[in-house]
Amino acid sequence: MTSNETRTERDALGAFSVPADALYGIDTARAAQNFPISGLRLPRAFIRALGRIKVSAARANRDLELVDRNLAEAIMTAAAEVADGKWDEEFVVDVFQTGSGTSTNMNANEVIANRANELLGGGPRGVYAPVHPNDHVNRGQSSNDVIPTAIHLAAIVEASAQLRSVAITLLKIANDIRLMGSGPRAGLYELALPGLQPGSSIMPGKVNPVIPEAVVQVAAQVVGNDATIAMAGQWGFFELNTMMPVAAHNLLQSIELLANVGNTFAEKCIDGLEATENGPRMVEFGLSIGTPLANVIGYEKAAELANEAFASGRSIRDVAGERTELSAADLDRILDARKMTGDEFSR
Repeated sequence: MTSNETRTERDALGAFSVPADALYGIDTARAAQNFPISGLRLPRAFIRALGRIKVSAARANRDLELVDRNLAEAIMTAAAEVADGKWDEEFVVDVFQTGSGTSTNMNANEVIANRANELLGGGPRGVYAPVHPNDHVNRGQSSNDVIPTAIHLAAIVEASAQLRSVAITLLKIANDIRLMGSGPRAGLYELALPGLQPGSSIMPGKVNPVIPEAVVQVAAQVVGNDATIAMAGQWGFFELNTMMPVAAHNLLQSIELLANVGNTFAEKCIDGLEATENGPRMVEFGLSIGTPLANVIGYEKAAELANEAFASGRSIRDVAGERTELSAADLDRILDARKMTGDEFSR
C-alpha cells in the first residue's frame, strides 16, 4: 500500500478522502484540510491525558452497561495505546482549529475506534464496526468536557507551579548571573561562568553566557504564552470556551520549556559557577564600605575620606589609616564587610 492511496468515508456533509492506512477518519481528515495554519500539534502530555480520559470513560460505560463489555475493553486497550504514545503520528490536527477542540477529540475517537476494531478482528479501517467513534468511544462525552479535562490533567501531571512566576524568577537569576559574569576586564566579573562554546564568529576568545541567554529567551516565550492563556481564559461565553486548543498548546509548551531549561541551567551553568577574587576586591574598594565610619568619626569626616578615596583611586581603609587615629585593628573591625551584611550590623 503506497502513501498516496486513499479510502472514501462519508458523513453528513458527504464523501471525503482519507489516507488508506490512517487510523484517523473523515472528521480528522476534514480538520487537517481545514486548518493548514501552523504545523503545530498538541503535545505528548495532552495526548497522554486524552488517552487516559478515554480509558476512564470506556471503563465507566462498561460498568454502567452503556457499552458492551467486549467493545468497551477493546476501546480501553486502544485508548491506553494512545496514552502510551503508540499512535502519536495519527494526531494530525493543527493547534489552531475549532475553538472547543472538537477536531482533536474526534481525532482521538476515530483512532481509538479503528484500533479497537482491529483488536476485535472487525472490518477494515474506516468501516467503524463493531466500534463507532461517536456511539461507543465518545459515549457520554462532549468535547467541551473532554478537552478542558485533558488540559487540567496534563498540567497537573507536568507541573504544579505557577509558570509565569517561575519564568520571571529564572529570568531574574539568569540576568544576575549574566551581569555578574560580565568581563573579564570591562565588566563585573564576580563570577566565572563555565565556558561551553566560542561566543563570537569575529572576536577571538570571546565567551558568552550562553545558558543564561537561553533561560532569558525561554522566560520571554513563557510570559508570551501566559498572555495567550489569559486571553484564552477570558474568551468564554456562557458555558463555552472557543480557545481551548491554543490554551492547551501554550500551557503545556511552557511546562516543557521551563522543565528543560531549568535542568540545563542547573547542570551547565549553576553547578559550574565559580566566585572570582574580583568581588571581594570591588567590595574593598567600594565607597559604601565606609558607611560605618560615620558612627565613629562623624558623617562629615567620613564623607571627606570617601571623596579622597574616590579621587585618588585608593581604598577607604588606606585613606582612613592615614587621616585618622584609628588602628589597623580598629579598621578591620569597623570595615568588616561580612559583619555589615549580617544580622549583627542590621541590629
